[in-house]
Amino acid sequence: MHPVFQEIIEIATTSALRESRSADKLKEALSQEANSEEWDPNTMEQEVDQFTHQLGQECLQTWAEVKTGEARDQARFCPCGQKRQIYKLKPFWWLTIFGQVRTDVPQLRCPKCHGRDRPFQRLTGLRCRDKSLALQRVLTDFGAEKSFAGASSQLKEHYGVELHPSSIRQVVIRPAQRAEELVTKEHREAITSYQREQRRRDGKPWLIVQSDGSMVRTGKLGLDPAGGLSPKRQRPKRRRQTQWKEVRLSTVQVSGEEKKGYAAVLGFPPKGRGADVCPSITLGLWR
Repeated sequence: MHPVFQEIIEIATTSALRESRSADKLKEALSQEANSEEWDPNTMEQEVDQFTHQLGQECLQTWAEVKTGEARDQARFCPCGQKRQIYKLKPFWWLTIFGQVRTDVPQLRCPKCHGRDRPFQRLTGLRCRDKSLALQRVLTDFGAEKSFAGASSQLKEHYGVELHPSSIRQVVIRPAQRAEELVTKEHREAITSYQREQRRRDGKPWLIVQSDGSMVRTGKLGLDPAGGLSPKRQRPKRRRQTQWKEVRLSTVQVSGEEKKGYAAVLGFPPKGRGADVCPSITLGLWR
């Protein structure tokens, strides 16, 4: 924790509470309702959670105001030699785990050639309607375990943030695509390394292989061939292109040994002799 927050906590829990009598008010309220269920442990925890949630949002709001002030002072000169000036303040907001943070950011424009600059975005690296990294991680965790509609409900329950399921899908699909690219890259590198290896390997005279497979439905969301715009958001219509792929599971065992190897292939295996055996079996199990 940054020292400035430790100092704020110390002030809030000592002299500031005594001077404002906030602690006395809290003790008085708890004493008056001591015999009722209004201040049971669960209710108290919820109240403290809402308090810290609002405090976190106020801290982020203060940070945004400070950065907005810095952005106003960082006007760059235009290539024509004139200094850009503030010509309007534009509403700007982004989502965090504490809720929405709003501010009015300056838009700069050169009075001569009208060259523009957005110092707040350049200073903070934020984009309007963006989501913080902490919120993106929460959405990824919720969206990977449940449906996007269920993740939206869970987000509202735990963090009090309302977000449409389609927005959650856009966040979850990005790391999923990067993970797929990483796995594909590592698999290709493993095959290339195996093919380039020069040392001789002694093969096995017999392998007992058993394969079984099933079809799974996959699909990608692309533009609708018929064209047109969606009635609500007026964006190009999209259509899911369904594709069936085979998932083939294989088990391999050397004759006379108890050790077994397993492999899985997504998609149709290559044609020819031994096509049911995944190359990863040869790469990783029988070295």
